[in-house]
Amino acid sequence: MSVPSSTIERGESKDLPPAELTSAPPAKWELSVNFDMFQTFIDHGCLLDPQDYPIYPNGNTTFVKASTETVTNSGTVGFTKTTGKEKRSKGTWEILWVYCLGALVCNLEACQWVGSPPTGQGADVAYLETNPKCPGAAGRCPGNVLWTACDGTALRFDFHIPTGWGLLRHRGIHQHAWLEAKKPDKLARETLKAEIMGKAISLEDPITNVTDIHGSFINTDCLRYYQHIMLRCGTTLKC
Repeated sequence: MSVPSSTIERGESKDLPPAELTSAPPAKWELSVNFDMFQTFIDHGCLLDPQDYPIYPNGNTTFVKASTETVTNSGTVGFTKTTGKEKRSKGTWEILWVYCLGALVCNLEACQWVGSPPTGQGADVAYLETNPKCPGAAGRCPGNVLWTACDGTALRFDFHIPTGWGLLRHRGIHQHAWLEAKKPDKLARETLKAEIMGKAISLEDPITNVTDIHGSFINTDCLRYYQHIMLRCGTTLKC
């Protein structure tokens, strides 16, 4: 299973938990108006970032962000997804629904390649109709690409705008491998910037242990891009 190097895993096993241990997604989640009703619970199969936030949530996971807490990746996930957003109670609440798109895999069991599905409407079907070859093992894999859909999972964020309180609720099991993130998350970008500003004064200065920050930084072009843009614009990447 391919996972980002900057995450840690909780639970008794590195394997995904059996589906029967986790209830199906709810037909309806009520608005979380009573903050005291909720407490953080990290289920098996989650991957956590260095702030113990479930960047890859799984199972019956609940994460509460107190109004006084700083959780940099709050409201984000590492897997490929589509989203839907709405405002409630005259803008007091913001609700974010996240829908996992699963993973692209090889039809040969021996191949460990995992890819990200296209996110556009109907793009996954159009892509598979081309009968794509597996790009694994440096393009030498003889297999074909299959799509493992993610059925039976639900993820919702509730954000209380006036206080900054937030809630993540997840149900269901992701019965597919986690994809290794190709882009660094918010926390990884902030950590990289601290490394850059603390040690590097130009693009030629070395930055050590970058793969401990995020796996995508093993790509030299990716690292230099973010190093360059952060020296100019900061972690927002907006100049």
